[in-house]
Amino acid sequence: MLRRVAAITQGEFLQALQTSRPPNGWAKKIAVANSGGPDSTCLLFLMDKLLSDPEVSGKGLPMTTLSLTVNHGLQESSNTMAMQCERNAKSLRVDHLTSTIPWGETPFPSRPVESSAFEGLARDARYHLLFDAMTRMDVNTLAFGHHADDQVETALMRLARGTSEIGAGGMRPCRRWGMGMSNLEGGLAWAGYEGMRRWIIRPMLSFSKDRILATCEENKLEYVVDPTNFQPDVTLRNAIRHTLAAAEADSNGTPLPPRPEGESLSGEVHAQVEKMKVAAEQLKEAHYDISGGAAQLRGAVRELTARVSDINAEVDRHLKRRTIPSPVGTFLLAAQDLAAIEDPTVRAAIVLRILRYVSFHPWGSVRAEGNRRSQRLQQIVDLVWAPDPLHLESRHLVAGSGVLWRLAIFRQEEDGRMVLRLPDKSAAHTVKPGERLGWLASRQPPPKKSSQWATARRQNALDEVDLSDELLRAQKAAMGGGAKPFQVLFDNRFLLRFDMDKMPATLATSLAMGRSKIVLGAVTNWQWPHVEWVRGNHKEGRTTLAFVNDPNVNSTNAQEASIDPQLDGWITIEWIRASDAT
Repeated sequence: MLRRVAAITQGEFLQALQTSRPPNGWAKKIAVANSGGPDSTCLLFLMDKLLSDPEVSGKGLPMTTLSLTVNHGLQESSNTMAMQCERNAKSLRVDHLTSTIPWGETPFPSRPVESSAFEGLARDARYHLLFDAMTRMDVNTLAFGHHADDQVETALMRLARGTSEIGAGGMRPCRRWGMGMSNLEGGLAWAGYEGMRRWIIRPMLSFSKDRILATCEENKLEYVVDPTNFQPDVTLRNAIRHTLAAAEADSNGTPLPPRPEGESLSGEVHAQVEKMKVAAEQLKEAHYDISGGAAQLRGAVRELTARVSDINAEVDRHLKRRTIPSPVGTFLLAAQDLAAIEDPTVRAAIVLRILRYVSFHPWGSVRAEGNRRSQRLQQIVDLVWAPDPLHLESRHLVAGSGVLWRLAIFRQEEDGRMVLRLPDKSAAHTVKPGERLGWLASRQPPPKKSSQWATARRQNALDEVDLSDELLRAQKAAMGGGAKPFQVLFDNRFLLRFDMDKMPATLATSLAMGRSKIVLGAVTNWQWPHVEWVRGNHKEGRTTLAFVNDPNVNSTNAQEASIDPQLDGWITIEWIRASDAT
């Protein structure tokens, strides 16, 4: 006799929601990505029911729910699905916003056809509009309805693509949105600095699909099913779904489900599925057995997710204990302290965390983590954990992410300031009394006169750029009242804020009359931002307006700069890349 599947209770959902809480706590509003399907419909219902409960309201949870829908317009039923989303939200008295993808308008490409790029383009477009809606509605947390079965598919897909143990742990209940996947500001996959202040949560990851359907049925929730779900007929995810369904049927002794009509696996997808099966069998930390059915796979992914959580916590502890103060935007580890870290997975996780922190690629993108290529990560691990660093043939390494690793000799002065010496790649060096060896990760210096760096500002350009026109426009807007400070994201590492209300009149008048300009460039070995007021073409006509003043910098590396008090106080510079696990 089959046991009836139980609906999700409010107590269970409350516990799951709190597990996905952002590190800085809940804001007053939370948004739900509402596609109209059973997962997001169930999530929206549970969220609204919980937050509307007087016994829960006001106890540290969000106060209101917002429903966000994106109409992709890629099939005849798109409008019907979007209207269903709106009806569901209205029936719950939840505020709702539908955004329609304007295919062919910048930054959106032309309407995609079903191809290998179809799924990625549709996903990027949807996320772009969801992020835009969050920004316009002043919401910093977006909840998705991904569930335990999605978690299994994601883990297996990552295994098929050759991920590490860390990647096979699946999706996290809470993560920072990040800067996006594109270095091109304003591009489809760009979020920039705002992405560092916004969060994606997935409170349904502990619930199976059948419990979500049971919740919809018990509460008579209407939903629609997107037959494509932004996926073409032949994708790795669909192939994995069929593999899992076949395994589940075999384990239950039920007939094998047929493949969708007209679907056939390409050689590449078939090879990835086979790779997934081999990788799953090799993972010792969790007993992946595809033939064991969905329940066993959910348990395996939960074990791996818990293992990843433990690894992240251990990395946090090591970095807190072993990080040495160093120049802003760099990361210094004491070499002698590293031998105590023996777990190779933890070593690789430490390297990944530092790469993401130091890199100039968008925070959260795979490029900021060396594309997670195991061979490159191992190169860095072998260097940093070398038993005798002074006798290495080469003590410099760039192995992805635009991060330079090099041996450093440091000592701490009586005033607490760290003094660094950076040995050449292979020249002989000795460690003097009071000095220690360490490994310094810093932004890779750009190649000279390379087109890679001569691109537009905010594409990681370090070439000097003229800000004058943008500042004049910002000042004009500020005169109308209520304008926010003008912001510049420099090299995906620093945020510069210009408070136009405090801009000295001397500068404003000079710029407006075209007698001078304000420029932004990079200085020091660490490629720090440096703002100058330029009058004429002579060096004497350049006055520093803002720079990074860091006590953990040798005097030979620090820019010899000071700011005239009459020109100071309207520009701030902030390092914005996070080193935590989020």
